[in-house]
Amino acid sequence: MGERKLIPRLSAEDKREVSRSSIKDTGKREEKELSQGWSASEIKERERKSKFQRNERLRCHFDLVLIIGLWVAAAIVLAVTIVWVANLVLPDSKRWLTTDESGKLQWFVTGIILASTALPRVKKRLD
Repeated sequence: MGERKLIPRLSAEDKREVSRSSIKDTGKREEKELSQGWSASEIKERERKSKFQRNERLRCHFDLVLIIGLWVAAAIVLAVTIVWVANLVLPDSKRWLTTDESGKLQWFVTGIILASTALPRVKKRLD
């Protein structure tokens, strides 16, 4: 068999660094909680609050992603509307879209306007 290598002990500085680091191991976290002298009900209450805070953070992140998505969608709709209106207003020599492409943009813009008008009414009706 091979020779056993000894693992060196941690220096005092390394021990301080480890103790300052966040506890990610559930066994160590449980040991810390139990060594605090908390009762089982206090530990359950802390876990409940922790879970609630995690859920709230997730909800806040999801709301932020949703808001960013809505702004991106609004910017795209605005850009498409500007292109469509510019294509309608400009003289024939300056237009860069064909009649078919302009018609597709018109359907897109009209659909967005109708959907944004009808959606709140449908939602109000369902509530």
